[in-house]
Amino acid sequence: MLVAAVAWEKMDQSTRDRAGELLKLNPMYSRLTSDAPSGQEAEYAFILASIWPDVIKYDDGYTEKDDRINEPTSSLLLAAGRATFRSP
Repeated sequence: MLVAAVAWEKMDQSTRDRAGELLKLNPMYSRLTSDAPSGQEAEYAFILASIWPDVIKYDDGYTEKDDRINEPTSSLLLAAGRATFRSP
């Protein structure tokens, strides 16, 4: 998430705007922005989308069973993501 936050800061406004528009196409956009302060939805979505590949492994619809996170310590890696991508 830190790398995504730095990348966001380095982008010019037109690139941020385009990234925000693309992220709105994500079916999970409302989850990505649910805790965002008004006016910062695109930034929140961009940063939280950076951990989506790991967080999705907790979703019941995820089917790559050999890629699920099953280790006892794996929850330490994704605590923030699990809270962010909670079920509606």
